[in-house]
Amino acid sequence: MRIVLTVGCVLLAGCLVTIDDSRWKQDAGVDQQGEVDSIQKIDGDTDGPGPDSSPDGPKPDGPKPDGPKPDGPKPDGPKPDGPQPDGPKPDGPQPDGPQPDGPKPDTTVDTAPPPDLPPLTDTGGCVWSKVGSPTTKTLNGVWGSAVNDFWAVGESGTVIRYAGGSGWSVFPSNTGTTLLAASGTSASDVWAAAYGGDVVHYNGILWSQSSTPAKKGIFGVWADSPSNVWAVGAGGDIVHYTGSWSQPASPTGTNLMAVWGSAAQDVWAAGGNDVLHYAGSWSTTSVPLTFDNIFAIHGRAANDVWFVGDASGAAFAMRHDGTGWLPKSPPGPSTTLNGVWVSDTGRVFAVGESGASGVVYHFDGSTWSDVTPSSVSRLNAVWGTSDCDVWAVGEGGTLVHLGPP
Repeated sequence: MRIVLTVGCVLLAGCLVTIDDSRWKQDAGVDQQGEVDSIQKIDGDTDGPGPDSSPDGPKPDGPKPDGPKPDGPKPDGPKPDGPQPDGPKPDGPQPDGPQPDGPKPDTTVDTAPPPDLPPLTDTGGCVWSKVGSPTTKTLNGVWGSAVNDFWAVGESGTVIRYAGGSGWSVFPSNTGTTLLAASGTSASDVWAAAYGGDVVHYNGILWSQSSTPAKKGIFGVWADSPSNVWAVGAGGDIVHYTGSWSQPASPTGTNLMAVWGSAAQDVWAAGGNDVLHYAGSWSTTSVPLTFDNIFAIHGRAANDVWFVGDASGAAFAMRHDGTGWLPKSPPGPSTTLNGVWVSDTGRVFAVGESGASGVVYHFDGSTWSDVTPSSVSRLNAVWGTSDCDVWAVGEGGTLVHLGPP
């Protein structure tokens, strides 16, 4: 199924943005600078081209920061003549006044491998399996605060809840708007992104709508605390909740699909082949790797952040280690990665689609493994609480779980 958003464009009236319900991908050649005027569901259309890429080739190299470089071989190519400027400047317009303290994101391709992690044997032989679902609606986001407290959100305002032994059940969301992502800080503070430019919030009792200044569609949300929430969406919209919503300047007009941070002053957002970073203000970050789309971001620290999506029709993943960028794509031809979750031990779980089927990959610190259960539909999101408690959700209400045998 696809969802078509009618967009009122600045330069071209009546434009359409087609968003695949499995991960809301844009069709080629569409102006992204517009407001969502309507949503139309088209049943039975599940296949189609992936999202269009930005102009071919990697983004231009930006200046390199001072300080020690990571070990390992450096990227090929000539070095600029003459002295280098002191410290990198973020791309895009600079805010007035003093710049925030702290290191700036690096644009170096870091080829040094991350430290190896112990094999999965310490998880007690945990296995992936399909789980019965109380809905047939497509699920787009999942988040949990504990092993017995998970939420999944999706099509037409669908919200389902897992409370341990009682299994998953439908929970009233008080909205009919399709929900695209979920994030929270506790069992009584959960947020979900909505198409119409707003979000919905669960306060421990019920879900209610929270209006934002963005009216073009919210695609991603990340909650750092009950009073620090970021949401991103269509046309590069960025909104920030600190007790009330505001809309800081965005350095891009590209649809932003995901947002995540390791701390209040270290937040990442991405969409298409744009990557943004926040350290007091938002700026674009030059990444010297080639990819078409980023659909999800997650990490466990400022020096272990993962971005997943697709590149030239194949699965794409990259890792930011705090000083540079490492290409880390699994062997997934004709595959798109829609979701990623990183455990506290550093294991990475990525989910997505290959044709009409879902895929699940696991990275143990050195090697990707395909751990997809049999007969799984397309998967859109993944979240866990430990190396042996991970949920993935997707098309048609699909639920798969990594747990004890």
